[in-house]
Amino acid sequence: MVAMHCDLDGAVRREIHESFLTFQGLVRTAEEFVEKKTYLEAAVAAQIAASYASYNHTGEFVSPKLEQVLLDIGTSTTSDAPHSDCRRSGVTRRVLHVITAAADVGGDTRFVWRWIQRDTDRSHSVALTYQRNQAVPQVLVDAVMTSGGTCHVLDAEDVIGRARALRRIARNADVVFLHVYPEDVVPLIAFANRAGLPPTAFVVQADHQFCLGMSISDLVVHLRASGMSLSIERRGIDRERMGFLPIPLAPVHSRHARSQAKQKLGFSEDTVVLLSIARAFKYVSASGPGFAEVAANVLEKYKSAVLVVVGPDNVGHWKTGQERTGGRILAVGRRSDTSTFYEAADIYLDSFPFSSNTSLLEAANYGLPLVSYAPYSEQADVLGAGAPGFDSTLLRLRNREEFEATISRLIEDQDLRAGIGERARTEMARMHSGSGWHRCLAEVYRKLVDAPPASPLRDETDRGGAGEVDVVLKRLYSASVDLGGAIDLYARQLPYATRLRLLHRMLKITRSFSFSMFLPTWLGKRLGGCMRGWKQLLGLDRRKSTNASSDTQTRMAA
Repeated sequence: MVAMHCDLDGAVRREIHESFLTFQGLVRTAEEFVEKKTYLEAAVAAQIAASYASYNHTGEFVSPKLEQVLLDIGTSTTSDAPHSDCRRSGVTRRVLHVITAAADVGGDTRFVWRWIQRDTDRSHSVALTYQRNQAVPQVLVDAVMTSGGTCHVLDAEDVIGRARALRRIARNADVVFLHVYPEDVVPLIAFANRAGLPPTAFVVQADHQFCLGMSISDLVVHLRASGMSLSIERRGIDRERMGFLPIPLAPVHSRHARSQAKQKLGFSEDTVVLLSIARAFKYVSASGPGFAEVAANVLEKYKSAVLVVVGPDNVGHWKTGQERTGGRILAVGRRSDTSTFYEAADIYLDSFPFSSNTSLLEAANYGLPLVSYAPYSEQADVLGAGAPGFDSTLLRLRNREEFEATISRLIEDQDLRAGIGERARTEMARMHSGSGWHRCLAEVYRKLVDAPPASPLRDETDRGGAGEVDVVLKRLYSASVDLGGAIDLYARQLPYATRLRLLHRMLKITRSFSFSMFLPTWLGKRLGGCMRGWKQLLGLDRRKSTNASSDTQTRMAA
């Protein structure tokens, strides 16, 4: 058994190395376009490289080479006459938040609008780099307008046009915070020339993933200690450039008593409701029993208990679990209003293999006991749940049998549930709301205006790695966004002739692509099935597909 495990780890490490070599080939392609001064092609090649590294773990969490490519593009395409230098003014009245795309589900956008709602002494504006045709959540718009700021949706045709627009907007701010997807290249191009720009901080929300933007960020803000440790060890960020800000929680104003909320959802008062809320891909298991199977093991013993999962649709292993438990596992899909589910719940189960910290914190805010299954060692803590206040309140289990036994005890003991839940509520209020959170925010602002200017990353981080955290990440992302999908996604912003030049270079790295990149977007979507068929006939279709890849390509669609 040990030998089999070692063989599996060895195979995963070889996959990491292969992904690293592919990524380096993509970076070199972007460098060659820079050398030829074809900067738009270089920017798109860099987007493809960043997307690949974000969802096909290469053993790297940052790339000095790729960041330098984007800095070179930015200094050649977005530099302007220097304005008066506002960097050391010490003023933080006008705040700009840069977001890739805002959505009404998920924790990243909610983080921003709650920050704005609470920080009433400042004017907050938002710049959205890839919102496209998605509606901006009204709660975000309202928060910005109430603060006296502006919502900017960057709608230039290509990435360099967006970067130029972002640079113009940023010059009017006192400080800038980046809340961007790991593959968003716009800020790096926009802020390559730091003259005349305000101090900039990168807020690391996806702390387990590859990211871009460290070399333009004077401060790197983390939401938890494990993410900070990873940035020091694997991103080469100095501790002096670190900031810390807990996820802000909004006060809970329950509309229903628990019994009323259960009735509203169709459950009896004596039903024990287990709840989990996360995006569908966070429940996709790379190996071993998945979330639905483990939950079904418990529910089969307790006929009065049900599990409600908000995020995934009732398909695949969710449907199997529902049938196995006589309908007591309910996957209800994505919902923007989750308050009734929290009000009805008795126990909260964190998603696995990917944790969902924001949902855990929300559950604690409602006084629910929190249970998390994270079978990783301390060296890979960044892959599990983590936030200020969790150390003394989160029931964190590293063994599946203990996880199931803990859930069973909570189902059986109502007083135990109430006691643990109340402690969680108290701790979350202390660290994630009120004066405690405002003290952390004030310290972030202070450190940002006092921080020395950002500098290029150290080259030695472009080497890849294959430790425990890398192996686990590669397993979890074993069927992630393929290179052909990234090419299809980003090449569309190029003129047709330029697409051919890019494709010619990419064919040296991969033969996976779609002819639909040469069609208008509406026609490509309509003929998508046919195009996939042609690719299979030509032997070019090598892509893999998961909920994670679908979610990623949807959110960054250009």
